[in-house]
Amino acid sequence: MREQTGASPFHEPRVADELRVDAGHDPKERRLARSVRSEHADLRVRIEGERDAAQHLALRRHDLLELIHGEDVLAGHANTVAVEAVGSSDHSGEGRVTEYDRNFRLTKDVLPSRYDLRFHLDVDHWTSTGWERIALTSKKASREIVLHAVELDITAANVDGIALENARFETDAQVAILRFAKEIPAGDHALEIEWTGGIRESLRGLYRSVRGEERYAATQFEAADARRAFPCFDEPEFKAKFALELVHPSGNAAIANMPVASGEDIADHRTRTRFRETPVRISTYLVAFTVGPYESTPETKTPSKIPVRCWLPPGLASQAIFARDAHVRSVEWLQDYTAIPYPFIKVDAIGIPDFEAGAMENPGAITYRTRLLAADEKNASIVTLKGVFSTAAHELTHMWWGDLVTMRWWTDLWLNESFASFVGEKCTAALNPEWRYWRDFVADNTSAFNLDALASTHPISIEAKNAEEASERFDAITYTKGAAVLRMIESYLGEDAFRAGVRIYLNRHKEANASADDFWHALDEASGQDVTSIMNAWIKEPGHPIVTTLVRRSNGGLDLALSQTRYFSDKDAKPSSQRWPAPLVLRYGTANGMREHRLLLATASGHVRIDGAEWIYPNAGGRGFYRWQLDETGDRLLDAGVKQLAPEERLALVDNAWALTRTGRASLASFLRRLDSLAGEEDRTVIGAISDSLAWLGSYAVRDRTEGPFARFVESFYRPIFEQIGWRPRDGEDSDTREKRARVIGMLGYHAAAEDIRRGAR
Repeated sequence: MREQTGASPFHEPRVADELRVDAGHDPKERRLARSVRSEHADLRVRIEGERDAAQHLALRRHDLLELIHGEDVLAGHANTVAVEAVGSSDHSGEGRVTEYDRNFRLTKDVLPSRYDLRFHLDVDHWTSTGWERIALTSKKASREIVLHAVELDITAANVDGIALENARFETDAQVAILRFAKEIPAGDHALEIEWTGGIRESLRGLYRSVRGEERYAATQFEAADARRAFPCFDEPEFKAKFALELVHPSGNAAIANMPVASGEDIADHRTRTRFRETPVRISTYLVAFTVGPYESTPETKTPSKIPVRCWLPPGLASQAIFARDAHVRSVEWLQDYTAIPYPFIKVDAIGIPDFEAGAMENPGAITYRTRLLAADEKNASIVTLKGVFSTAAHELTHMWWGDLVTMRWWTDLWLNESFASFVGEKCTAALNPEWRYWRDFVADNTSAFNLDALASTHPISIEAKNAEEASERFDAITYTKGAAVLRMIESYLGEDAFRAGVRIYLNRHKEANASADDFWHALDEASGQDVTSIMNAWIKEPGHPIVTTLVRRSNGGLDLALSQTRYFSDKDAKPSSQRWPAPLVLRYGTANGMREHRLLLATASGHVRIDGAEWIYPNAGGRGFYRWQLDETGDRLLDAGVKQLAPEERLALVDNAWALTRTGRASLASFLRRLDSLAGEEDRTVIGAISDSLAWLGSYAVRDRTEGPFARFVESFYRPIFEQIGWRPRDGEDSDTREKRARVIGMLGYHAAAEDIRRGAR
């Protein structure tokens, strides 16, 4: 972009007469080399050779938004590990050709309904031996049963006493084909299997964890690693009930999905622990157990009598009271939100010394990194406590959405996680109003906006041929944008209609599997609107729109001419013909207060009149996942409403204005004028967003000639805030004020070059 600014807000030499910004990516590139995360969407800079700033106040900028690809934290769950094939065949027992490749999926010819599982765990030698009995139903007669198994040595098997003839393994498909001595008729059967396996170093499947002299065995089965611990039908649709028994070293805690039913000491300093059967059917990736020298918090119960504890390595449990109570409060809120009682009897939150993911939603036995539980409320920062609470709320949301109702296939992993993120944040915000948590949600959306503005972005939902593909594609688009789009449709439909749709969906599909379309249909039913068409456009199309609004005052109201096109961070990117059914919620001011107006902009352009409106803000609550731009009339009218907007709306306002400026759609002068309208801002997150943009300008756009005017602008904006909060914290001061103070002092000392601030900071 090459831009000429308009009238200067300084009435003297301008901050930037020319500002060139280039998104720094190839708009022809249509795919990501690998998954990306939100932290990769930072503003990286490279200053090219400059001319004399005193004579030429032009800054040429390339690579403003540089996408740095990194490894996905979830991708490791599904990496294949080579297993030596005992035999190889492309034929099933029925003689038809079967492709046993990495995209192989089980047929529905054999369906499990219950597993009895027994593991003997040897943590001295890191080995395990196992036995299982699977109750299953065969739809037709066959001599073969195919199920998943990786890195396991199957030593014996039978079906109703019919002996195993041979077992062969297909490495790419990660399955074992069990062939029996005679044909197994259609009907109900009991399959018994014995095997040996390791307790792995890699943090997937049944794995080991060591902390000093302490030894732990633990599981992590999502997405497709239950097959590394026991032979099973390891796809989400093959749900069953599970009864578990562990034989393990005495003196250790044994924890699993269900409460302990019985325990007894046996020979060789070993203990046999039996657990209750799961009350509902679950998928194999949700089975969990761990053994180790854990200590627990005192057990407490929710008002609905659900027992809750946190388990951690020795010496840490006393720091987990806040986390335990976060689980208690979240369970109660979620029971009310879903109108379905908690399905899994108890809540154990387990901090494992070595854990690959941040947390995992195993029903009744949620596993965590220890830092997400061990946070002493008296000493931990508010940021840490927010992370503990929101993670607990996210994982507990999965107890209903993901565990009770499970996706049919990994293609809908995005919805599984996005819904838990969104509703988990709703829970966190509702139970901690003093945190004003929706500001954090809006702030987090910036990274998703930045990534989604690249021509190389991808849709939220992409077909996954296998679990590995689903994990590889799980990035800031599928996760953060997915949650933001759910919040947008809730805002458009209304909270009551959205919650009614959630309840319809959960009740209709509980203990079963469902797809994203099943949820959209439930929202259709609850709201009376065609949510299916809206949401399928948003999840299957890459990118997002920019909605431009021309505003005309007439007859005591506002006439709005709306238009949309795809938003690119590279202004020179090839235009797209894409259009979205954009669910807009407009905030507007009247003589009697603020109101909201909802409309669906489903075509390239449209018109709407709002009687009594004096100004409009095109993204009420900052809940829409779209960029927006008002014409000069609308932008000037908004000045009267800026101070009436909620903090999250002002935050979204700054973020949107800065995005338009750095992509050349708005002048730098108009951005600075918008900041002028926010003079006296008190909210920490809004001040943070303003500071980020001004710091960038101060570092990369300001030259000698405009250094003085820029410093005076920073001084005039931040000095009143500093005068109000001062140098030293006051008794009872909240964390927002402490964070705000650090921002303000930094801006005054560095970018305003305020001598008193610099002296005071020495």
